[in-house]
Formats: sequence, structure tokens, C-alpha cells
Amino acid sequence: MAHLEKIYKYIDDNQQLYVKRLSDAVAIRSVSAWPETRDEVIKMMHVVADQLKELQCTVDLMDIGEHLHFVLCAVGPCAFISVALV
Repeated sequence: MAHLEKIYKYIDDNQQLYVKRLSDAVAIRSVSAWPETRDEVIKMMHVVADQLKELQCTVDLMDIGEHLHFVLCAVGPCAFISVALV
């Protein structure tokens, strides 16, 4: 259980950072179901890609057409992520 206490302490110590990141994220109107927010969805994909790069992940963003499909792939200390926006 000691390892969980360290995790909880880290989260508590960095609460301001997490609140700021969440605030920044929800400020971007990136609702993939709304075609009129496509530019914001793309912006959000780039924001997340930049955050993953800061964690030493390799990120490739690929535009796969006009149907609002984007795929975000991360390889590194982070898990593989794939997002299809329809």
C-alpha cells in the first residue's frame, strides 16, 4: 500500500497542474460529432500529440480523409493510442 500513498501524494502535489490541463482541454470545443468543430478537433489532436511528445513518445498524426477521421499513434513509454473521429 505504500506505493499507492506515493501515487496519491504525487497527484495531490500536482493538483494545480491537472486542473490547468483539464481547463485548457475543455476550453477547446473538440466535439467530433459536430462537423462545425472539425478545426477544434484537429487542434485538440495536436495539443494531445504535443503532451505525449513531452513524455518522450513518438507521435504520428495522419489525416485519413474528409470524413473527420484522424488517428493518433503513440509509441514509447506511453501506450498506443488510436482515435477515429466520425
